[in-house]
Amino acid sequence: MIEVQLEGIDRLQRRLDALPGKLQRRAMRRPLRATATKIARRLKPATPRRTGRAQRAVKVTVRSTARSAWAKVSYKGRPGFYLRIYEFGDRRQRPNPFFAQAIGEYIPEAKREFIDGLKAAVEREEDAPAEA
Repeated sequence: MIEVQLEGIDRLQRRLDALPGKLQRRAMRRPLRATATKIARRLKPATPRRTGRAQRAVKVTVRSTARSAWAKVSYKGRPGFYLRIYEFGDRRQRPNPFFAQAIGEYIPEAKREFIDGLKAAVEREEDAPAEA
């Protein structure tokens, strides 16, 4: 699992906190999904291929609550189990970290894209008329 923390966005965080909860979640979900989808697109061609089933099984999940939001890029179904062994290895197979290699150099760019998308979403929500 690769976890990314954003730091140095205090001003943006204060602007986001000033929005009502529903608008906060909406502002977070769109840029988070867009960034996670770009990561999934980079991951598909790097996924080990025997039948192509694993490449088709890449999925993106986005969740948000009042206090946090997260995105998960994973594999649905059985390919996830086998790809975990391929990525980390086991007693008979050496690790082949394709996941980290596929997105490792993209992480700084993904952070920038997410922050830019979040700024745009916060501005859009601040400028939108208040819901009745």
